[in-house]
Amino acid sequence: MIKTLSNLFKQDKEKFVVPKGVQDCIPIYAIYDDGIFRVGRDKYSTQELILPVSVQI
Repeated sequence: MIKTLSNLFKQDKEKFVVPKGVQDCIPIYAIYDDGIFRVGRDKYSTQELILPVSVQI
């Protein structure tokens, strides 16, 4: 277990910086046209918007 954690910490080479404001807490470095966010070095995420649908019976 300890070796696994130390291995995990070695793989994450990003430098930790103490945030100075709220916007610094949001880890988005780039937003691409196709809706993909770059949230770290070689780390990507997507977000989809689901709109509410009104159904009348």
